[in-house]
Amino acid sequence: MLGAVWWLYQPPWYLLALIATREILLGPMVLAWRAMPGRRKLDLRAGLLGKLATVSQFAALWAILAGSEMQLHFAVAAAVIGALAVADYLRRALRAPAEPAQL
Repeated sequence: MLGAVWWLYQPPWYLLALIATREILLGPMVLAWRAMPGRRKLDLRAGLLGKLATVSQFAALWAILAGSEMQLHFAVAAAVIGALAVADYLRRALRAPAEPAQL
């Protein structure tokens, strides 16, 4: 979706980076988590913050599509809520029981 919006509307790159904050943070976190020995279960089911992050991302994209003067505000909101969602995923992971050792 971000690629299509960039291709068709060519908004400033930083707006798209703000909108994609959750994915930008989540990708390296998941890779690092998978590389850790004795890691705990990583539960990435969407909680309330994850759902709010998705809604805020779509709102920010709609602001771009509509040419709204509020594009930056929506993108910043998506970034903040996305970062909070990633923090929530990490909090849940740190509280989860350790995965059993694999042979």
